[in-house]
Amino acid sequence: MRTIWLHALLLAGLAQFHGARAQLPAGMLAEYHFDGSFTNSTGLPTPGLEAAEIQFTADRNGHPDAALLAPHIGLVGSKETDYFKNRRSWTWSGWIRADTFSVDAPATFYSEGNSGASVIVGELKGRLYVQLWNELAPGGWTSLSASAGLTAGKWTHVAVTLHTADGSNVGQCTLYQDGMVYASGAMPYVRVGGSRANSRQFGFGLNVGYFVGGQTAFPYPFRGAIDEVRLFDSALSSGEIARLAGQADRLTATAAVELHFPTVSGEAYLLQWSEDLVVWHDHGNTILGTGVEYATFVSTRGVANRYWRLTRAF
Repeated sequence: MRTIWLHALLLAGLAQFHGARAQLPAGMLAEYHFDGSFTNSTGLPTPGLEAAEIQFTADRNGHPDAALLAPHIGLVGSKETDYFKNRRSWTWSGWIRADTFSVDAPATFYSEGNSGASVIVGELKGRLYVQLWNELAPGGWTSLSASAGLTAGKWTHVAVTLHTADGSNVGQCTLYQDGMVYASGAMPYVRVGGSRANSRQFGFGLNVGYFVGGQTAFPYPFRGAIDEVRLFDSALSSGEIARLAGQADRLTATAAVELHFPTVSGEAYLLQWSEDLVVWHDHGNTILGTGVEYATFVSTRGVANRYWRLTRAF
């Protein structure tokens, strides 16, 4: 058996960024850090703010008074502020730590509106939960929940996106947990019209840690901690969600070997590797020669030393 030893060019140092903070996506409407206050860090005002029994706690990095503690009812809200009303596409993102799970109705991390036209992001019996109401669309409440549960006492990144095409009343809602898709389905965007649009009874507003409604049973208040709530004016991509979840803050490059060798038409080759030049292992399938040079990239992920050789398969 004839052996062809390969010329290997090590490709390393493509790009490494250790501990760099991910750049936030564009189109952010609001950003609340809860670092001892309730302030929209984008500089846009939050008028009519009301806070009841507000408390702060340590965030997921252990910084004191840097996250909102939510053991009470109606913690923080603004009767005059809404971000998602009549918006076809949007994103909600935040970090949550559920200390106690809901039992009968969803505990709410964030809500806008009321039972006439509403957006609810929360948990139901330990699973992430989204609920929308569009008064102009049939079917009443539309709900979406995750198939996997939360872990009590653990910080989790939650994101919800809604994308609704122009001319459509129903969009695609996607629920993310720690940067991964956990549920997706059709949901209406929150449109307000008719007599309810200007009715005081159905006025909009936002709440953190609770939902204020009137026609259905009140969802329970969320009991845990909330941090880094961000709202965007479009449905972010999965890659942007991963960045917000801290899954893409660090870009590391894995060294690879670029292998080049000539081939003879009709010949069959087999690429093999070894860590001790004694025991050899096949890498991939048989390579059929075409009469031109063959090139391949081979990952060396997790391997300290690896040698390569090319043999004729038969």
